Amino acid sequence: MEYERQKPANNSEIPERKKPKTNKRTLDKIARVKGEPFFNNKEIAKQARVTGPDCRCARSKWFEKITEDKRNTTLTKFNMLESKDAQDSHLAVRGHSFLSNGRDFSIIEKHKKTATVEVRSEWDKIIKEAREKPSPYEFVNVNSNMIFDLSSNISQYFLKNPKPPVKNSKNA
Repeated sequence: MEYERQKPANNSEIPERKKPKTNKRTLDKIARVKGEPFFNNKEIAKQARVTGPDCRCARSKWFEKITEDKRNTTLTKFNMLESKDAQDSHLAVRGHSFLSNGRDFSIIEKHKKTATVEVRSEWDKIIKEAREKPSPYEFVNVNSNMIFDLSSNISQYFLKNPKPPVKNSKNA
């Protein structure tokens, strides 16, 4: 007896895929990311995500200054983001910056890896030419007079000879 492959009803060789928005698993995942109620893989109903109680740890005193209404609106806007990637871009991890300065440094680092430099002034040229679009980087050579001299400006607030004088532990 020969095995004969069954063809779909529309006589196509490849069966049709389900539309992604109608797939039950996809709908549950979208609901979970949005913070809405959903069913997990064991068909257990999970509640919608809610704002928890105020944080009482010492590190986050700023949390008390924000009203509950603002916290709820922030959380709902966060939950309205379309994907996990969009949420991760708002919760940046150190070293994985999506900010413009992080991108700028990564572009410069890529150009540094391939460059061979013999003189310091060539580094300036590499940094200037690292990006062409939308515009090249602006490079400023820093002189010593451009840097704030802290020691000369702070000396007026301290005595040169402290009172009472500091005793050396060797002589005491």
